[in-house]
Amino acid sequence: VLDSTSYVLDSTSYVLDSTSYVLDSTSYVLNSTSYVLDSTSYVLDSIAYVLDSIAYVLNSTSYVLDSTSYVLDSTSYVLDSIAYVLDSIAYVLDSTSYVLDSTSYVLDSTSYVLDSKSYVKNSISSKIYKLGLQVIVGRNNGQRKLDY
Repeated sequence: VLDSTSYVLDSTSYVLDSTSYVLDSTSYVLNSTSYVLDSTSYVLDSIAYVLDSIAYVLNSTSYVLDSTSYVLDSTSYVLDSIAYVLDSIAYVLDSTSYVLDSTSYVLDSTSYVLDSKSYVKNSISSKIYKLGLQVIVGRNNGQRKLDY
């Protein structure tokens, strides 16, 4: 009976030791699983941080591109305004040139008229003078002598 009792006690001790080993192994597995889950959570958090950083960079890039587009549009507007002003100046210069050409033409025409008037006046004076001389020297058949 003592031997049987000792055997039962030894068997019970073995079962208890086995149970303790199983419990320890289960605890180790659970702890390992917890570590894996924690590591997975850390990796997922790191991935989320990287994705947030990428989104921030993309948003910043979009902002920079929008700002660059705005600057280019503003520059284009300024250049168009400068081109318009230059065209206006060119138009004014062309108009001024046209007015100056017209003025020159009027002055030339006036000078021509004055020269023609002077020529006609000189021509008439010359003819009157010659006519007067002919009258004085009696070339009109000697009948009229007119004092010039």
